[in-house]
This record gives sequence, structure tokens and C-alpha cells, in this order.
Amino acid sequence: MIDEYPLVTVIVPCYNHEKFISESILSVLNQEYRRIELIVIDDGSNDQSIDIILKLKEQFDFIFISQENKGISNVLNKGLAMAKGEYIAFLASDDYWLPNKVFSQIAFFRNHPEFKMVFSNAYIVDNKSKIIGQFQNNFSIPFPVVSFKDIALGKKTVPALTVMVHKEVFLSIGGFDENLMIEDWDMWLRIADRYHIGGVNDVLACYRKHNSNISLIRLEDMTKTRFRILGKWQNKINQRLYNKISRNLEILAMSELGNNPLLKEYIRPTFQKMLNSRYRRLFFKYYF
Repeated sequence: MIDEYPLVTVIVPCYNHEKFISESILSVLNQEYRRIELIVIDDGSNDQSIDIILKLKEQFDFIFISQENKGISNVLNKGLAMAKGEYIAFLASDDYWLPNKVFSQIAFFRNHPEFKMVFSNAYIVDNKSKIIGQFQNNFSIPFPVVSFKDIALGKKTVPALTVMVHKEVFLSIGGFDENLMIEDWDMWLRIADRYHIGGVNDVLACYRKHNSNISLIRLEDMTKTRFRILGKWQNKINQRLYNKISRNLEILAMSELGNNPLLKEYIRPTFQKMLNSRYRRLFFKYYF
């Protein structure tokens, strides 16, 4: 039983999600856990999102800010600067939580005070909130440690909508990198490098999958960003781990980009990488 109920700040960045923003906000307001500070920041939406948020604000007590479009990392950092909670959680405006999400994670922190971040599994839903899949990690019980290596090599998937972090972490390592388009992976690596991260096998949130046709330009930008993030660790981690992460990113790049000329900037085949059957197959299929 939890003796104390610390304040939890929830940051909801919104951008053109008029179809989903109401469900997202209400999933926070309807949590079983009541000590929640909700901060909703619209990042230059040009649909009806702001009108919907304002109507909800008339009914419920939460903080709302509207700004020109500055990007997701800027919004998250603005929310972090305002947050009064002892713990911080994030929820995209097209996703939503199950009612026990916050309560379950506060209970986790109380039972495992050595952890400073926790995340969970999540359902994948479609436009109508129908379950179509799941982010499924298998965490060790009773001590569910998730390491830097687990996150860097993709052994554990961290759905951002399931994450809760102690505020002291951000005060120590700083906010999200506003120069990156994959701000979450960069942040989880930075946290894992210095703090204990835990994972729970419960499904506590629902990730919305829609508009699945990602443009080639976006895939190219994501590839560039992943390797930029990797570059941050070149002189901070051992060379063997660095090479394994690089191999995995190269596999992902070849899978997503096919025979795109951009690959020649990032594909660096070595004998060790070629020992991986998937790497070898993709290399000979696309690189030439």
C-alpha cells in the first residue's frame, strides 16, 4: 500500500490530432491515481485541436499552452521547465493510457526506490482504438533491470507513452536534444547510462498506429538521426558494443531505405558485421 501520493506531472504535446486529443487528455484525467498535474502544449496545430482542448479545459483543471510550431523536443522541454511533480510522464496526443497506468508506476517506484525510470508494455491500436498488436517486452521478476545495452541494441523496446521518470533525472542530465527528430531514444540512452531503469510486464497504455505510409524523406532523416545519436557514444562506450549498435543501425537502414544512395554514407561492412546473416543478406541485396 502506498503511504504517500507524490505529485505526477503529465506532459501532453499536441500537433494536429483533432481526432484523438480528447481521448488522450481524458485518459489522463480519468486515472485512478488523482495527484496529477496535466500540462497540454499545442505546437502550432492548424486543425480543430485547440478548440477541442479549450472545451475540455472549461470542464477540467489543467494547464494549456498554445505556441507556434517549434518541434516535439521544444514542447517537452517547455513542459519539463514548468513541471512541479516529483515524477514526470509523457503522452502523445494520439495515444492514451489505461486507468491504472500512473498508480501502477508509482507503486513500482515505492517498491523499488533505486530505480529512477520505469516503463511498461503497450497495446497498438488503430484509428478506432481497436487493438491490432502489442509492444511486448519480457522483464525479469522480481528485479526488472533494463540496461543501456538492452536499449541501445533494441533488446528492449521503450514505448515513450509508457515512461515515467523521477524529475531529479532531468535536473541532472538536462532536457531533450532539440536538434534531433528521434528525441526519445537519445534520452533513454542518456538516462540508462547514469541511472537504473526498470520495466514492468503490465500493459498500461495504447499506442496509436495510423498514417503508416512514412515518406522516404522522413526515413532518410530518421536514418541520419540514429547515426548522429550513435556518434555521441563513440568515445564513451567500449568499441565492441559500439560496433554492435552500428551493425544494428546499418541493418535497419538497409531494411528501410533499400538501395537508396544515402546508404553509402553509413554502411561500413566489416568481417564481424558480415558474420551476422541478416546483415550479410541485406548488404548483398541492396548495397550493390
